[in-house]
Amino acid sequence: MAEMARSNRYARRLSLFYNVFIPYRLDSDGPIGPADSHVPGDRVVFNGRSERHEKRTRDTIRPLIEADNHEMHLHVHHEFWTRNTSHFDHPVSRWVNACSTSEADGQRLDLLFKLSKEAIAREIGRPFEHWAFIHGNWALNASDPLICHVSDEMSIIMRHGGFGDFSFPAGRGYCDPKLERPFTCKPIDQVRAYDDPRSDPRPVDARSRVMNPSRFFIWNSPIKATHSSLDYYSAANRTLFKTPERIVETWLSKSVCLGKNLFIKTHAHSMKSDYQLAQGDGCIPHCHPDIIAIFDCLARACDRARIELKFLTVNEVMQHLHVLDSGQPEVLSAARVVTAPPLEVDGPSARHPEALKVADGAASSEAALPPTSLHAVSVELAAMHRAWMKGEGAHFPVDDLYRTKLSAHAPLEPYEFAVAAAICERYPASATRIVEIGSGWGGLAILLARLGFEVFAFEGNIRRHTACQWHFDQQRQRYPALQESLVLAPAGLFPATFPSTALAEDKINVGICTNITSSYSAENYRAIAHAAASFDELILDLARFGEARNDQSDRDSLFEVLRTTDFRPVEQLYFSAPYEYWRFRSRAVGTRSALPVPVAAEPPDAVVGANRSDRIPTVQFGPIGSGGRLFSMAGDQQLTTCPVCNSKHIEPLWRMPATTLPEPIQVFGGYFDQIPTLQVPATLYGFDFCNGCESIFLNPVPSRQKEGYRKTDHYIRKMQTAAEWKGYEDAYDRFARWIPAEATVMVDAACGVGQYLEVTRQRKTHRWRRLVGLELAEKYVAHMRDQGLEAHVFDVDSDDILAILDADSVDFISFCEAFEHVERPLDALRKLLTVLRPGGRLFFTAQRYGEDVQAAVRPGEPIYIGTKVVNDLPRHLGCRIVNMTTSRMRYYIVLEK
Repeated sequence: MAEMARSNRYARRLSLFYNVFIPYRLDSDGPIGPADSHVPGDRVVFNGRSERHEKRTRDTIRPLIEADNHEMHLHVHHEFWTRNTSHFDHPVSRWVNACSTSEADGQRLDLLFKLSKEAIAREIGRPFEHWAFIHGNWALNASDPLICHVSDEMSIIMRHGGFGDFSFPAGRGYCDPKLERPFTCKPIDQVRAYDDPRSDPRPVDARSRVMNPSRFFIWNSPIKATHSSLDYYSAANRTLFKTPERIVETWLSKSVCLGKNLFIKTHAHSMKSDYQLAQGDGCIPHCHPDIIAIFDCLARACDRARIELKFLTVNEVMQHLHVLDSGQPEVLSAARVVTAPPLEVDGPSARHPEALKVADGAASSEAALPPTSLHAVSVELAAMHRAWMKGEGAHFPVDDLYRTKLSAHAPLEPYEFAVAAAICERYPASATRIVEIGSGWGGLAILLARLGFEVFAFEGNIRRHTACQWHFDQQRQRYPALQESLVLAPAGLFPATFPSTALAEDKINVGICTNITSSYSAENYRAIAHAAASFDELILDLARFGEARNDQSDRDSLFEVLRTTDFRPVEQLYFSAPYEYWRFRSRAVGTRSALPVPVAAEPPDAVVGANRSDRIPTVQFGPIGSGGRLFSMAGDQQLTTCPVCNSKHIEPLWRMPATTLPEPIQVFGGYFDQIPTLQVPATLYGFDFCNGCESIFLNPVPSRQKEGYRKTDHYIRKMQTAAEWKGYEDAYDRFARWIPAEATVMVDAACGVGQYLEVTRQRKTHRWRRLVGLELAEKYVAHMRDQGLEAHVFDVDSDDILAILDADSVDFISFCEAFEHVERPLDALRKLLTVLRPGGRLFFTAQRYGEDVQAAVRPGEPIYIGTKVVNDLPRHLGCRIVNMTTSRMRYYIVLEK
């Protein structure tokens, strides 16, 4: 590791959070020796380390500090010897969860900190008394009961010299603090104390006076763990690393800005066994070619912006924060991008935007148009605004809006940054014309023109029109390349003033309405919208179109008007109440030209607020031929989050043309009723990938599928032969041995016509007191009742299972071939587990993908999971996996509560 770090300029000084190896056991496993340690009266013993082990660790660790000047901090996993709800299958964990107490957990953790500090001091050859902390599995101060119940953890850390925590942003996002920036709080004894008002959480800022020894420091940021990690052992990360520009854009737009410095925090598990460092075949993450490419991209961005890039350790960052907090002059005087290599970063917003990736690089193709950053344009706009107000603009009454912008040092609004970022991500600059309705003084238009887009602007207010013309003239004089690409229409109100030259015949025309509120626009908003249907696409703020709409119900009403008249909604781009920006596509887009309009991409992370997936119609897909659209997307409900883990970090994976077969065919051990084809025209099935849990899923999905399934009688007609029943008997044998011997109550969820219940009833291997079928199809339930089985019409996504079954009352549950068909499969499993007794078992199947999977992904099976979801099941569900097997298509998993 040391040699690799020395060879890479991005890894020469790292903050190493060291998880010291200290063996543990129960006292019954052997006598307690003189080098062993334990809390008096406690059965958990920490073994002393052998001299051989001490020498090996000393020889490895000390050169990292003495020769290479890396910085040492502490990382602790204690989930196997303190209480939690994961109930790990380990003797110590079993005893602790059965017998330990809150006080004993705290004393055990206190002892471990002491032993870890002593071990590190011996290994590095100096005292180890001042350090930062990273919590194993991010569960600081009992923030995740699956891992930690120690609610006074911060005070224990501080007693041993720890000054703060760098666990966040967490791999388990629910642990993240509410305050999305570095802050301090009082170390009170409380679950998730850092979010508790009694801990007095306060952000670190200039002259904030919150950095004092009595308060606990916590690093957090708007960026989340997905974009912070440099770990290339993750398949999702490896995919993400192939787009370094996008990662760097996220780093620059979402990291924490303190004083004159932007702090980018990354993290990596440098010694993880997946990297095969001991075999000499791997490399630490910082030396992986894709990671180097990301840092190279960051360095180039900083060079272009003339901003210094500097790599700091945790202690150096803390020194800067102490200076900032005290109000002294900043240690890092010039504007800088500061990165802390071994720590954490998430998706494009616009809080501190410093760089944008233009879709085709057109912004830098003109020699007279230099590379542009949002910050540079903002500075120029502010200077021009001041010059206008002091010069020609002084002849006009003061414009309060722009005076307020200048006093706030914000010539561009956050929503304008977000819209610019979305446009750059979605449209090729050289093939797109932007038409802005209501340009004001022209700030957004100038930004987009500087990024390489043609811009045609309308402004109806005569004073603002004059100011906009002056700003455009200033830009064209400074940048001659803008002569033809930054144009202002004659003064007048749109659409009364709408010259034919506003539309480009050979480009995608994208209209923008950011803030047009006046008596004229309020009375004529329908005419404005109808005229805007001449554009290929329209980006519009529902809150400020025609009139102010601060209530969600008013914005929803406008949305319905637009949706049912001239436009198809594509995606929400930005939401920060009341501002709500949507991207619409004109229903007349195919009548003017055959230009390929881009499909919806992943919306920026600035998009928050209500989930509108229930009202987004089918996403249309170009191109368009003379006879109309050549392809259309199947499904009419666009998912904005992953159905498995609910992460919003999803991205398009495939657009698959497929044809429905007259009869299903057997292949790869399963049946297919749809196959990929290359027909034109055709229906496309979209599949997305989740960067959070690495699932693959159909998107858009059909919204009315359940309604049709409720009325089906397919399996009543199908289950008429012994051959059909033989298939279910064989499948039953796959899980029958996992049914507890003493079981008396079995539930089959999504049970069809009760095939497995009927098989187990016929086998008579258990003394069944209750066999219960839960099924959505009404005719299936009626059929089972006719056969003497207990059956209930039940929607596993939405119905209350406790209305049918008592909590902790079921011995065994089967849930076969249904995981991929429910709306939220992990939530469905959680619901089923509520009625399973402790020690009871749940068997389920799931469609899978992987190198050894022979079956194709197909629209009929809408969700596919990989090893990450399976490995995370215990922590997601609070149970353990007792058996897991696979076929060429599926996982077969047995969980025990």
